[in-house]
Amino acid sequence: FSAASYVGNILSLLPTLVVPLIVLDRLGAPAAAYYFAAFQVATLLYSASYAVAQASLAEGSRNDVDRQELLRRSRRVMVAMCLPACLVLVAASRWILLAFGERYSKHGTLTLIVLVIAAIPIAANSWLWTVLRLSGRLKTIVWSSVAYGISVCGLAWCLAPRGLTTLTAAWPIGGLLSVAVAALPQTERARRRRTARPQRSAVRAESQRGATRVWS
Repeated sequence: FSAASYVGNILSLLPTLVVPLIVLDRLGAPAAAYYFAAFQVATLLYSASYAVAQASLAEGSRNDVDRQELLRRSRRVMVAMCLPACLVLVAASRWILLAFGERYSKHGTLTLIVLVIAAIPIAANSWLWTVLRLSGRLKTIVWSSVAYGISVCGLAWCLAPRGLTTLTAAWPIGGLLSVAVAALPQTERARRRRTARPQRSAVRAESQRGATRVWS
């Protein structure tokens, strides 16, 4: 468990460390400064989903807790925290970056908006990784983290010639790919439940008919 979590955390931190270097190398120091300022603002939003995920993991590790109810509650909390904050930051992004200077507001507003949009798949990832940890699906965490780290860094490198805003789109795209990988076990479980439900109903109905015949 610790090894899988450690590998997953390293891979999920990889874009945070590598993408600024890509921006600096391919777009220059001014673009790196605009990116850094926008990312620092967006990180405040990301930290909310990380905090909810860690609290849910700590509470869900207890034996006496209703995990399904806990996960539903944590999902509601994430939605309530992230969506309104995203709307506020998107609307106020231009004025927020004015605190760093007019050039930051002019060249970094769209970058900040894209990073704020990325908060939605990042929050979904945090929640899904908590579900996977509590259910012991550690390999899926690693593969989802691989998809996240490689796709964000790879896309950032490939999209860099198109400008800073386009490069930043690597964050929401990579986050969505990671969500798709992390959601596979949940999708498979839901499919099995849908398949098993008619079978259980048929068995129950057959049992009732059998009991009726015996009684008759």
